Amino acid sequence: MPKYVLGDQILPALGDDRIWNMSDEEFKAISDACGVKFNATQRNELSQLLLMHASNANAQMHRLKASEALCCLGDVTKASKGLLKQIRILRSAQGMTLELELAKAGFHQSELTSLQELLAHLSTASSAARQTLSKSTIGGRGRSKHPNLEQFVGRLAKLYEDAGGTVSTHYSDITGMRSTPFIRFVETLLNRMPDPLKKSQPALGQAVHRAVEVWRKGKAHNSK
Repeated sequence: MPKYVLGDQILPALGDDRIWNMSDEEFKAISDACGVKFNATQRNELSQLLLMHASNANAQMHRLKASEALCCLGDVTKASKGLLKQIRILRSAQGMTLELELAKAGFHQSELTSLQELLAHLSTASSAARQTLSKSTIGGRGRSKHPNLEQFVGRLAKLYEDAGGTVSTHYSDITGMRSTPFIRFVETLLNRMPDPLKKSQPALGQAVHRAVEVWRKGKAHNSK
């Protein structure tokens, strides 16, 4: 399984990276609890979803810093696109002039090509990060403290269904709660998160139920 490692500046805010980098034993415990077995690809996707939820929720809880980050990401996107464009113009219009000057400074042509590739990736990544961060920091009066929970549960529902599970959130008259294998699956994963992101029954069951209803409506709309 690939490991997802973040820098020291980010990890303290999100918690231990074991939140999303689970061991084989932990995956087995989750599978046993919800009655669904995940293949290697699905396990990798689950780790990515946990990391995404933790980072999005962290951005929501630190909205001022997130606003600053949005501005920085916009600047990075513009700067990388602009520099990439200028390098391409210089390489095509001036022949080998740029390469020769770089060669004098000890750089090779391949390094300039690598720089162009890096700038292209940086531009794409910063633009995507800005869109993700923008969505996760949208909030306002009357909204949930964690508006991205709905999106997280929806993605978990698809993964769970793809793995052969039944996405159910039915209410039990006996327990007075919504407690199904899928809800236990979501609860187990949320319990791995930092304390501010955890939810307990019956609030969790209701939150998962609402998110699943939204997911089902979107699924039905896309199938038309």
